[in-house]
Amino acid sequence: MVRVADAPHPSFRVNISPDRIGAWVRENAIEWYASWYIGSGKRVEHIGFQGVLRGGSEARVQSALHEIRRAEARSRIVINYERLQGLTDSLRKRRGRIVFTNGVFDLLHAGHLRLLEAARARGDALIVAINSDGSTRAIKGRGRPVIPQFARAALLASLRCVDACFIFSEANPMKALDAVRPEVLVKGSEYPLRRIVGARFVSSYGGEVVRVPMVAGWSTTSALRDISRYCS
Repeated sequence: MVRVADAPHPSFRVNISPDRIGAWVRENAIEWYASWYIGSGKRVEHIGFQGVLRGGSEARVQSALHEIRRAEARSRIVINYERLQGLTDSLRKRRGRIVFTNGVFDLLHAGHLRLLEAARARGDALIVAINSDGSTRAIKGRGRPVIPQFARAALLASLRCVDACFIFSEANPMKALDAVRPEVLVKGSEYPLRRIVGARFVSSYGGEVVRVPMVAGWSTTSALRDISRYCS
């Protein structure tokens, strides 16, 4: 039995026969490995994942891949730009105005929730883009993130106010913004307008940039500092 708990952080490694994929999908939270690619006969690497489908007939391999793709299509976690574009188009057609916000969202707290709820209220669907583990380390330094990317994405995607969570590996979310082209870009008020990545881009096509007031006393950095002090 291959279990998520057996997989080392930050990359999950799965070595499983094709005829076990159906059970694997049913027995494990698909949100943890949505958009991961499983390779047949050789190792395939993508964000946070390394996987191998062992042996088996071509029919079994194709059936296993079909199971994974079906689960991926149902997932609200996205790491593929093509799927992000398709999901955005679908949400815009079915719902209307798309709101976009981004950040690390490490140690989800009340300040994050207030921001996300305020963002969703500005439109009809909310897409949250989060930094991958590698992108977060480059920005925040060693020791961050505390919560790995797929766990952060799963928490965010489970919120009622969030319609999709996208994991990006770049230093900033400009590529994601270009794919989504949201009607509204939301960030916390701690960021002056000139420091909001994509503000000029969104404004250039008539989009709205909104700064949501911070919730006093809430931040991941301060929470980690308090935890460290209590545990020392």
